Amino acid sequence: MDQTPLSVQDAERLLGETLAACGRSPRTVETYTLMLDLFSRYLKITSPDKTLDCVTPPDIEAYQRYLMTERKVGFSSFNQSTCALRFFYRTCLDKADWTIPRLPYQRKRRVLPEILSPEEVLAIFDACHNLKHRALLMTTYGGGLRLRETLGLLPSDIDSKRMVIRVEQGKGRKDRYVMLSLLLLDELRVYWKAFRPVRWLFASPPPRSTPTWLEPTSTPPPAPWTGCWARSTTRRRGGRPWPPQSPSPPRPAASRSRTSCATMPIS
Repeated sequence: MDQTPLSVQDAERLLGETLAACGRSPRTVETYTLMLDLFSRYLKITSPDKTLDCVTPPDIEAYQRYLMTERKVGFSSFNQSTCALRFFYRTCLDKADWTIPRLPYQRKRRVLPEILSPEEVLAIFDACHNLKHRALLMTTYGGGLRLRETLGLLPSDIDSKRMVIRVEQGKGRKDRYVMLSLLLLDELRVYWKAFRPVRWLFASPPPRSTPTWLEPTSTPPPAPWTGCWARSTTRRRGGRPWPPQSPSPPRPAASRSRTSCATMPIS
């Protein structure tokens, strides 16, 4: 009896269910599914009669060459495609004897980070006239957080007694603590009293109860240590630093807010 060809929809469903069963994050499921869909589109052009379950290792190698020579994709896209196809064929379709583990990976470029000066950091904060945006930006910078980690904070994650911020299920599905400075704590108290978030820290509805960290501490907190831009928020043009007196301050990018960690704390 001939086996029914595997449709693209069934393949994506199988990939998503297998990834979820393996405990992968929703973001990984979304990325791997997209990479499989892009590969299926490539097959429709190069081999219209071939379905995903009829693919051979040379087809995948040809696709990799296509990504590099014609599409000219970057390091991340190339490796994500390789990981997605390797997982799909080895795990989902049980083709463990394939040579996909030996498919090439690209070597990532290593670039020195650009760290903002204290004047540039202060200029970015001063340019934020919206209280909520300012508090969000200072929290991201002060704790060296990723954007998703900042948006996932709850009011109860702010611990004024130990002067730390609890980050739940960050990158790699790991919990961790980051330091909380007194300056950031004061800014968060002002923000909370103005916006009264209910569940998420950076939301607007009025809360049902007052968090304990709103109460001023009776003893001085420990010396604040806060990290970090850990990725620079702005590129410098021609090697010249952005002038603090410029009317247009650099635009902060959350994905680049983790490199100045030990160099410019909020104090």
